[in-house]
Amino acid sequence: MVKALFFCLTLPCAVFAQLSGKDLYPQPHNYIVQQYNSENGLPQNSARDLLLDRNKFLWIATENGLVRFDGQRFRIYNTLNTPVLQMNRFAVLSEDARREVLIRSEFDPSVIFKVRPDYSIAVDSALTRLPHKLISFHSNGIFDEAPLLKALSDTALQNILLQATTYWILNEKEVVIRYGNDWYYLSTSPQKLVRLPVEPEQNEVQYAFFKQDIFGMFRKGGRLVFFKHGEPAPVQLDASMTPIVKGAQAPGAQKIFVYTKGGLTIAKVDNDIYALDIGHDTLKAKLLFKDLQFLEDQPFYSFQYDSSSGRLFIGTQHEGLFVVSPRQFHALTYSGKDFTSNVFMACQTLPGNRLLTSNGIFDMDHRSGDILFPTEERLDRHCLYKAADGSIWLSRHKMLTIYDSTFTHATFVNTFLMDSYITAILHGSDGAIWISTISSLWKWEKGRLSQVIDRYPAFIGHPIETMAESSPGTLWIATWDGIYVCHMATGKLEEKPLFPHVYARCIFQAKDKRIFIGTYGNGYFSYNNGRFMPLPQDSRKYLANVHTILEDDKGYFWMSTNHGLFRVRENDLENFTAGRDDPVLFEYFDKTFGFNTNEFNGGCTPAAVTDRAGNFYFPSLNGVVYFNPDSVSDPSHNATLVIDDLSVDSVPFDHKQNIRIPPDFNRIVADVSIPYYGLEDNLNLEYTIDAAGGKWYPVGRDGRIIINRLPYGKYALSIRDRSNNNNQAAVGITFQVLPHWYDTRLFYVLLVVVLVGVVLLFFWLRTRILRNQNFRLQAKVEERTSELAQSTLLKQKLVSVIIHDLRSPLFSISLLINHLTRYHQEMDVPEIHEQLEQLDDACKGICRFTTDFLTWFNSQKDGFTVRYEEIHLEEFIRETGVLYKDILVRKKIDFYTEIPPGLTMVSDRNILAIIIRNLLDNAVKYTIAGSILVRVEQNMDGILVQVVDTGPGMTADKVQLLLNSEHKNPVDSTSSFGYRFITELVRRLDGHLSIDSAPGQGTVVSVLHPSRA
Repeated sequence: MVKALFFCLTLPCAVFAQLSGKDLYPQPHNYIVQQYNSENGLPQNSARDLLLDRNKFLWIATENGLVRFDGQRFRIYNTLNTPVLQMNRFAVLSEDARREVLIRSEFDPSVIFKVRPDYSIAVDSALTRLPHKLISFHSNGIFDEAPLLKALSDTALQNILLQATTYWILNEKEVVIRYGNDWYYLSTSPQKLVRLPVEPEQNEVQYAFFKQDIFGMFRKGGRLVFFKHGEPAPVQLDASMTPIVKGAQAPGAQKIFVYTKGGLTIAKVDNDIYALDIGHDTLKAKLLFKDLQFLEDQPFYSFQYDSSSGRLFIGTQHEGLFVVSPRQFHALTYSGKDFTSNVFMACQTLPGNRLLTSNGIFDMDHRSGDILFPTEERLDRHCLYKAADGSIWLSRHKMLTIYDSTFTHATFVNTFLMDSYITAILHGSDGAIWISTISSLWKWEKGRLSQVIDRYPAFIGHPIETMAESSPGTLWIATWDGIYVCHMATGKLEEKPLFPHVYARCIFQAKDKRIFIGTYGNGYFSYNNGRFMPLPQDSRKYLANVHTILEDDKGYFWMSTNHGLFRVRENDLENFTAGRDDPVLFEYFDKTFGFNTNEFNGGCTPAAVTDRAGNFYFPSLNGVVYFNPDSVSDPSHNATLVIDDLSVDSVPFDHKQNIRIPPDFNRIVADVSIPYYGLEDNLNLEYTIDAAGGKWYPVGRDGRIIINRLPYGKYALSIRDRSNNNNQAAVGITFQVLPHWYDTRLFYVLLVVVLVGVVLLFFWLRTRILRNQNFRLQAKVEERTSELAQSTLLKQKLVSVIIHDLRSPLFSISLLINHLTRYHQEMDVPEIHEQLEQLDDACKGICRFTTDFLTWFNSQKDGFTVRYEEIHLEEFIRETGVLYKDILVRKKIDFYTEIPPGLTMVSDRNILAIIIRNLLDNAVKYTIAGSILVRVEQNMDGILVQVVDTGPGMTADKVQLLLNSEHKNPVDSTSSFGYRFITELVRRLDGHLSIDSAPGQGTVVSVLHPSRA
């Protein structure tokens, strides 16, 4: 223990003395370089000329197309997509006084192209028509020689103007021409041509440039001469020009290069880049970038510099485009193969612009050198606390150790081991210094260390990360399972945590006293009125793990994560917690900004610190990242959005014209661009269409907006840069999706007309139908009425006929009975027998008549059913004829049948019997001493049954009357009524009745019965 204590007291001085004056980490460059070539966007690697236009788009002249660069993507203009171009080789870019981009054609140098406001390429007809014009690398516009050529009478001077190939166009009215070793100044307003007093010297290499209307030239030995309007100008050199003058004085290899375009003059001396400016007749130089080592032996063509962002563009001969940006973030690391030496957690600032870490001390000014502690004696890395008096509190080997403010020697070392390393230290409002380990809580008060809580069970499985005093007397303890509250006056913990089941990583109190919580896996939260409110995250959910939060003087929060660093406006978060719909904008920084890794570290106290100069220090898994937040450019920018292309189903449309899209389209594609040279994650382009109800959608990373099927109607597509606070970058397109023919107004009018016509037609047809129905109903009523009258008459006649038919046999019966009653005693047996037979025939006739009548009557009813069965005709006819045996004998009538043996018929036995019986009855009734033949035969139409008698026969009228008896209303005779029976019943059997008769020739009644299986 004594040996360890002695080592703690002496180690810092020993290590400092041992390593004094040595830099243990290499100094990084103060710039970041991005290279673009044919492998990542350029059509060809010769960037022959560059021009940054007024909207900050970079134009690049290559040998395989004209290129516009917006910082993310290259748009290439060539003969395939821009027919006005005659070839793809370009070398010269310029801009006129209105800052419109001009391009000289390599195919025909007399043709000048211009860039329209919508960034399409067109021929500048006015400039192309100029017969004698000058345009070059070093150009501000185009110089028209024609007025001077007309005014000159000296042919030699005219030849000089026409043949000169090297010139510097100061503006559209002034130019300096070099012809051989002579220099000429030309002006069109006023017209002037003078030879500049520049005498050539032996082995002189001259570098010319201009700034505004002053033309300058480096002479041998580094001397500079200046001219204004063709006259020598008294321009002084500022001390800042010394490196450039020395570079011009250097013998041998070319060490200086001066380039002028677009109002900027850039000088390259060795690998250092300067911007030249003239003010108050003094030429000054501003160092832009020092030691651009990649330019060593690099053939280059041109430079462009964006003063607002400090970004330099370099066009090279074979290596494409280089974009150089100031390095705003730096990483402090130690050299060596031990990677653990560069894994950092807690850190603290020390006097003398030094930074203390658990692994050693960084000397930021490089005066005394860096210190790397031996591995076995490094500090416990979870907590480095600086007290109000500047003393440094920490733990080493689980012992509390206090160092003086310069970290020269230890002023206190605890004599006993704590339960673990220290995780957090804070100075409470009660005057005590509170100290936490993994599971215990300690308090330093009045020079004495005492334990408040010893190995609290809830902390053993979920250790303490950090502590903060949320309000006077209330200590918040962040653990792996929420935030526990300790009352500092009593040292008592509340049993239940405030924020259970959340890995609390840090507790941050802003300048306005608002509290924010960073977690590991659950995002970050604000605490207000006893409630933790989740705050919005980035699109990739990197902010799910927030190690720590720092607040700068501009109102931004800086948050370190496992995937980089984020900056967000505190005001945006405040608006979000207040329920406003304003977007929360995040700016993301990854290792392309100067980190060695995107994974920052936390779980320590403090997880980030600030020095007196305002620099921020964030520990990471490979170095301590430091930067000054005030020097990091503001995320908002006022750039111009440009709609490059608009197509519908691969068919291009001019978005400036009235756009009418067919109704069956599948996809609208719009390509947009905006000059933004930062990280693409921070480019917040959004679009909306009025059909989306005000909802904004992110533009794809390829700058492409894709809209699928839309219903017909008029639409407005709006595109905005959400980072632009003034919304000056918003652009829009209006278009109309045409309706289908069935969605047009004309169609609806026609549809209404048709519907009205259909309704009218419906009512007309309905009226007509009802009228016809009425007519039919009326006719039916009349028919029914007529039928009813006929039926009534028929019934009357029928009753009369029935009574007549019954009265005669009944009267005969009555007479026979009366006769038998009076004379039966006197009559012999044969006579009585004859009388009884007559009486029997009369009774049987009445029975047959009533039976047949009942069958006929039932056949007239609805629902009458014919019952078919197989009938053997020979037996059936014989049985029917037996009924007339006696009467045939008495009337001396011969009865014959002609029926094929075995012939059968499928019919209703009862109905067929009535038909045959009635036919035989009629034949027997009207035949005396003759013959009756029943003949049955089968033919193709069915089975024909004929009853042939030798009676008196009938006239044709009588036959016709009998056959039409079905359709007659009255019933005039018994015979016609009998035939009505027969006709009705034959119809029921689907048969056909016919009569063939003549007076004195007998009668043939035929019934044709259809064949049935």
